[in-house]
Order: sequence, then C-alpha cells, then structure tokens
Amino acid sequence: MLVLADKPSELIDTVIDDAGLRQMARNIWNPPWKERLKQDRKLRRKIKNYLKADTRVFTNEGSAKRVVVVQTGADFFIYARSDSAYLQTMKDIYAPNVEPGIRFPDRGMRRYWDKWNKGQPYIFVHGPFGAWKRGVEAGFKMWWPRNYPEEKKRRKMRRGDARTWYVTGRPRFGRRVKHKCRAIEGSDELLPLIIQGVEYGREAKDYLRDCLLLGPGFVCEVKGEPVCWAATHMNGTMGMIYTPPEHRRKGYALSLAAFQMDWMLRRDGTAVAHVIFGNRASEKLLLAFGARHSPGTMTWRSLVWPRWKRKKLKG
Repeated sequence: MLVLADKPSELIDTVIDDAGLRQMARNIWNPPWKERLKQDRKLRRKIKNYLKADTRVFTNEGSAKRVVVVQTGADFFIYARSDSAYLQTMKDIYAPNVEPGIRFPDRGMRRYWDKWNKGQPYIFVHGPFGAWKRGVEAGFKMWWPRNYPEEKKRRKMRRGDARTWYVTGRPRFGRRVKHKCRAIEGSDELLPLIIQGVEYGREAKDYLRDCLLLGPGFVCEVKGEPVCWAATHMNGTMGMIYTPPEHRRKGYALSLAAFQMDWMLRRDGTAVAHVIFGNRASEKLLLAFGARHSPGTMTWRSLVWPRWKRKKLKG
C-alpha cells in the first residue's frame, strides 16, 4: 500500500542515495519556479501547459522506507531501492492501493487526463527505467505514438531513453567561460533558437516556451550574435544545448555549459542533465566537467490501464 509521506524532503534525502536522482526528485516535488508562478498571475496565463494540480509524495507503508513516488496530476516520478519494490509500487498504482482517505485518482489527475488524453486514464512515468518496466509487469499497457517505428520501440523497451549525469559542489567553472554568456529569466526570446536545436521541434513549441518562461534560458553570444544556446527543463535539469554547425569547434558550448553549470550549482548545489543514448558530444562535454552518471537509465513514457480498468477509473 502507498501512504502519504509525512516529511517529503526528509524522505527524498533518506531513500534516494544517488545525488542526480535525488536532485531531480526535489525539483519535481518543489520546483524552483513554484512560488513565482503562484504569485504571478500574468505568468500563469502565459504558461500553456499549466494545470492546477497538487503535488503529493507517497512511500511504502511500514517503518523501512524504500520507495519515493512524486505525483503531480498524471505525472509520476518513481524511485525504489529494488526491482521488487518497483513492482509492488506499480501494482499499488495500478490497483489502486493507497491509504484510506486518499482520493486516487484525484482531481488534478483527471484534469491531466482531460487535457492530454481525451479523458482516458493514463500515467506518465519519468524516472528510472525500472519503474516503467515493472509497470508493464504489474498490468499496465504500453502506449506509443501512432506509427512509432518498431525498431525504436524495441530499443527503448530494452534500455530506456537516457542517462542522468550530475555534478555537485560549489560553483567552480568560471575560468572555462571564454565567451560572453548570460542567463535569461521570465522571457521566451530564445524560443525561435531553441526550436532549432531539439528533435521534437515545433510539435513541442508550448512546452519549450514554458521551459523558457519558467527558466532560465542561457545563451552564448559573439558580437551580439547568438552562437550557442540552452534551456532548463521544467523538472530543473539542464538541457537543449545546441550550437549551429557554422559555430562549432570554437569552444562556445564549453563556455555556455560552464556558465550554466555554475548557475545551477549556485542555486541548487547540484547540476543535473539527461543525455539521450547516442549523444556522444553531450557525454564528452559533461565528462570534461567531471560529471558522473546515475546507475541505470531513465525514461519518459506513458502507461495506460487495460480498457476494462479504465472504465472503472473514469466512473
């Protein structure tokens, strides 16, 4: 059975022993932009993907805590210390099996279903790949976009989507910033550039705008011209760094990564990034800063209940 955590921050720090995954869980439970969004009505109107939903942190019942589940609407970050704990957690979400008095699905979860899946129940799993794999074993059905290539499905089912990389400690990379860099907060001025550098492109325009508005975004400039840029994902991780071909091999990405990493270390004490499998350039860049990667792999994928189960959840 899943129960609400009495002290979410303490639970996250105690159960998650990897610094990268721990920082990710902290940022999802208590996003750096949370208070600003709450207080700024104009900003809320600009955020296309904003849905009002409480963030709840669950764990397993009993005194020996080995599970962290951070839920916002239908989005679930799930961490467990063993495969058996992952399987039991996913069975509890599937059942659902939560402590008495807890509404599941809650109102926020239903809002996500209405906005993103035409009212059909689903959960979006972001976190260690083990959660998604054990979710399928627990009874959930895989969901893939229409016409998704079979080879890509098999590859992702086998190993997940990415690795988590992180650096901890004090800001210390200032000497590597050889070009003018700046952080941009509360503005989507980098949107036309960011769209160029990500594989999901214009289809994710609203998400990319939200990332920039909640920010920060980062840009490296030479004589006022942007030559490299990056953003911050809504879960607080570094991402979307891109250098156009004509500006490569000049050290711009190294300067911007150093600038962004120090910015994150100053704010959080940990800088986290996810690197999609096959992106050797980004891995090489992070290794230059002494980054380490978390054990296992990460995924960002939806799971759905079987049709007969969905009817009961919708009722």
